[in-house]
Amino acid sequence: MNSIKKKLSRYLSISISILLVSILLATDISVDTWISSEFDRAMTNKASLLETLVEEDEQEVDFDFAGEFMPEFEGKENPEYYQLWHKNKVFEKSDTLALFEVNELPRLTVNLGESKFKNITLPDGRSGRMI
Repeated sequence: MNSIKKKLSRYLSISISILLVSILLATDISVDTWISSEFDRAMTNKASLLETLVEEDEQEVDFDFAGEFMPEFEGKENPEYYQLWHKNKVFEKSDTLALFEVNELPRLTVNLGESKFKNITLPDGRSGRMI
């Protein structure tokens, strides 16, 4: 026969365990969501910064990029990548893409003024996101 004390202890232990696991799971999901949205926002800001370096007139498109101000697109350790298209052709891409056998990024089709995020495998084999 189980005593009331044993039953109560078991019930409280199970209840507290379920409560703690639920709280930790909710915290983990909310932190992951927050980190992902912050990363997407930082990536959007960086893409907007690169966008300001593009000048277009009737004859040509010019990209006024200086690697010393954005070394993440120049280095070999944990490199970042960009690739710009004009008239369905690549007209500029980061030097870091030349370091790898796969040196093209996939192209996303989006409407003017919109952006889309996509999970991809980066040229160096890491998991990444593109905008």
